Amino acid sequence: MDKQDYIKLLKKYKKKYTPEIINIRNKYFKSAYKFNNKEFVELSTEYKKIIYQLINEVVIELKKYYEVDPVILINGSLARSTNTIYSDIDINFLTMDDREKIILFEDKVNYILKEVLLFRGKDKIHSMVVYIPLVSNNNYEFIKKNKCPIYFQNGIIYSSCRKNAEQLMYESYNSTRNILDVVNYLNNHDNEMELNEWAYCFEPIVNSKQLHFFENNRLYYRQKNNIINHIDKAIEKIKIDTNYLNENCIHLKNSEIKKVYKSSVLFNVYNILAIIYRINLKVKKFELKDFIKNDNFLKKDYYDLIIDYLKIIQIFQMILDIKGIDLSSHSKDYLDLEDINKEYYLITGSNNIIRDFNEKKRNIYAASYSNLRRIRRMQNEKR
Repeated sequence: MDKQDYIKLLKKYKKKYTPEIINIRNKYFKSAYKFNNKEFVELSTEYKKIIYQLINEVVIELKKYYEVDPVILINGSLARSTNTIYSDIDINFLTMDDREKIILFEDKVNYILKEVLLFRGKDKIHSMVVYIPLVSNNNYEFIKKNKCPIYFQNGIIYSSCRKNAEQLMYESYNSTRNILDVVNYLNNHDNEMELNEWAYCFEPIVNSKQLHFFENNRLYYRQKNNIINHIDKAIEKIKIDTNYLNENCIHLKNSEIKKVYKSSVLFNVYNILAIIYRINLKVKKFELKDFIKNDNFLKKDYYDLIIDYLKIIQIFQMILDIKGIDLSSHSKDYLDLEDINKEYYLITGSNNIIRDFNEKKRNIYAASYSNLRRIRRMQNEKR
């Protein structure tokens, strides 16, 4: 592919989609404090639809230039519809063919996504395959230089990452892209003894002749064997997470806030949803809307708590975005909480976001504990 042809495509998609992304974020910025749970879900869904449409169009367009037909799977928050309008994109390019060819194609797709969505780094778009065993251990010099090349017939475009993303990039470029590697790993770690919510939310979004390899070989373990043990483990994980940051601190580490209030809490919540997915076959798809519609194990107000928790995360992300910052597990920077709380007060009328995070975390954990104990009793009575 000619470099100039690629740049024309990039400009085309920026013109078409970037204003839509900006409009969504501006819409939220202007009236975030008014958004109820229903409106929040609608906005997040609108954002998700734009992302999916953009990916579809970019992939179909680029496939005209390259002899590749990857299976493209979305997972993470977008797949389960728990995304915010600032979420990363967890996207997987899988194939039964040449791995290096797919990585070259993947880089071209992801660069357009990065630029169109105004992401600050290439690392905001990554794959779940980084979490399964690597297939090589190449130490690419361009990762150290933070200058990732995208090759064309007559030139190169360089993409960059946010600070401290070297390990993620190392894992990304050394990961498998083989469909059966991924399927076998998921099947081997989704069984009576192991329960991983991410094994359930891989959503195909682009037609591919190779998709049947994934769909025909992926065995979803949806049985109740050992479910009491999984419930007990979920209860224990909630009990041991007693990490609440000091609401009076003026400066807190970016990565620590993400770990305490986003990663750990949502990990435990999604783990509970995975338990429900195992025992409630009425839930056909690992997606929040399907849980809300078809689940009768968790009380309905629990799902409101999940959405309410996502709302405060999104408000926090919005405030950081205004300041040119991402909520990031890679960041070593400290955030000025006095400054953030000024913005937070203007949006919500509340003057301490860490205090509110602490309260919401306690509330969702209390509800999680109560629901899990009740479900455990129900399961024991059926024995």
